[in-house]
Amino acid sequence: MSTSHGRLLPVTNRTAIDSSGRIASLYDAYKDLIFESINLSMKGKRCQEIKSRKCMIINGNRDQKENILKTIGVENELRLSLSLNLRDKTGLAEILDYSNPINEYTRFFYYFYLGREEQVGDNPIRISYSDKPTKPPIGTTHIITGIKTGIEIIAVLQLTSDTQQIVEIDNALQRLRTFLLNDDRILKLTQQEENLLTNSIHTKIYSNTHDLRDINRLDDVCRFLKQAQNKTINDIVYYILRPINWLYPFYTGPGVEFISLPEHLSNNIE
Repeated sequence: MSTSHGRLLPVTNRTAIDSSGRIASLYDAYKDLIFESINLSMKGKRCQEIKSRKCMIINGNRDQKENILKTIGVENELRLSLSLNLRDKTGLAEILDYSNPINEYTRFFYYFYLGREEQVGDNPIRISYSDKPTKPPIGTTHIITGIKTGIEIIAVLQLTSDTQQIVEIDNALQRLRTFLLNDDRILKLTQQEENLLTNSIHTKIYSNTHDLRDINRLDDVCRFLKQAQNKTINDIVYYILRPINWLYPFYTGPGVEFISLPEHLSNNIE
């Protein structure tokens, strides 16, 4: 945590549904809107390679579309902003506009790769600015003081209703998951599995990475993801936020005391 006037200021992560922000962008955590950026010195910036990954296969049900963002860990406040249309649905959030029915023949294939983290120093006094405004825009609650880069993807798969083919497709999905999580360099699928993934399912991709959105075959997506594990990824998956008092310790305007809704109220509104 950082401090202001002797008070501890929390440092929080927020999923980067809108990837237009950068370190020193001002942020409204009530509406999840990004404001202007402040030009600050990056001399004290810390960079750390992480290279962690996870992958989940989630069976669908009729309420799953609304809950999938919660399942993968999108924050309550951000889900609420999206549910209330306080901000545009972009990136992963576009899944909320998915038009096909979600049922027992639906599978969600989720993959997350965290490549690196960048942060400025903890003490704002040691950071130099070239054009810091005298006060932040109205509505500012936080400042982005760090970013985490990587790839996040949800593939929505609509399967055939054939019971035997569903079993075979589920087995193929598990092979794809294993491929992404282990050190194998070559994806080994049978011709039958490739045919099933191509001809027996409808695939829709949602991701923070634009290059993935036009790929329709899940096995091709997984090959792309595997190659990306050995590359530098610049796409943002998380913002690291500090309260605006970290930068403006004497500011007392609207939003300076960010109050998060209790989870049960947020869930009821959703």
